[in-house]
Amino acid sequence: MGNLAKCELHFLDAEHQGPQSACLQCAFGKLCFPPVLPAFYQMLLPMAGENRLRLKRGQCLFSVGELQTGIFAVKAGFLKTCITLADGQSKVIGFHTMGDAVGMGGLGHGVHTTNAIALNDCEVCVIPLEKFERLLEHNSESVYVRQLLAREVVRIEHHAAEVGALSAKQLVAKFLLEVSARWHDRGYSKNKFVLFMSRKEIGSYLGLTFETVGRTLSYFQTKDWIRIDAKNVLILDLPALRLQLTRPI
Repeated sequence: MGNLAKCELHFLDAEHQGPQSACLQCAFGKLCFPPVLPAFYQMLLPMAGENRLRLKRGQCLFSVGELQTGIFAVKAGFLKTCITLADGQSKVIGFHTMGDAVGMGGLGHGVHTTNAIALNDCEVCVIPLEKFERLLEHNSESVYVRQLLAREVVRIEHHAAEVGALSAKQLVAKFLLEVSARWHDRGYSKNKFVLFMSRKEIGSYLGLTFETVGRTLSYFQTKDWIRIDAKNVLILDLPALRLQLTRPI
């Protein structure tokens, strides 16, 4: 089996992990399985184990304005979150994979503020809102959720600044490096992974046209920094991609 063919196994491995292994990598793992928790809260656990949803590619997990009844943790697969702009176009604001928290943006309003759509077949843990809110009465869990929300705010702010300041080559290089780091954080290869999102979706997220994304990826290939076969990516030269971020715009 070639290197690129092996990339396909990453998603399959993640999808068939045991519950304990998958939960260890989850943003909500500390909430579902905290090390120390008063007896009163034990009746709330496990929160996510009660309900899991399987989504097909293109299926919507939740939509803008929909009443929030829970929050979600991605157990396997990939989703995108997006909003609809005034001109009717869909704007991708985030990509989410195994272990990521989705749907927390609706906590302040009681309704979801984005659309969440599966990029491939996914499995999502559902954490009922009532149980989630009761668990947050425990101080350490409340602090942890505030930290999760703060990290998401920082991610969005930094991304917005980068889209306005970096060149196309820098944006695409940074995107590949971020995907690489996310795979590595989950125990997989940082050099081989699958991009389940389309060039158009990547472009929407980065503020580029899909043609620009395609040309930039082709340029990286001609430089022997990466190799792409359909959606399979093999990074051949991580330092070269990192160096792009230090070059003048």
